[in-house]
Amino acid sequence: MRLKALPADLSRLHSTRANALLSERRERAQQLLARNDDDLSPGEVIVAATGVSNGDLLRGVRFLGDSARTHSLVMCTRCNWVRFVDGIHFFARERREEVRLLS
Repeated sequence: MRLKALPADLSRLHSTRANALLSERRERAQQLLARNDDDLSPGEVIVAATGVSNGDLLRGVRFLGDSARTHSLVMCTRCNWVRFVDGIHFFARERREEVRLLS
């Protein structure tokens, strides 16, 4: 089967639609970038993140014999603070009298 070349008008029509679509997307992106922080969050914001795997900012979850150790980051806009939290989570339900921390 032999394919015919596209007519020049059809090629130009496709190009015009593509340019119009790109122009619309560019305008929408500029509108989104023009917003400030108050548009995204009008009030105070608290952000918490916990590392799952090791990264530049947070360590990942480390599993110990009967517990797991996590590293988290908490930020608050109202208080204007950033905190790192190093947590140990025990799998057993009974209460422990002593805790040994491993680095």
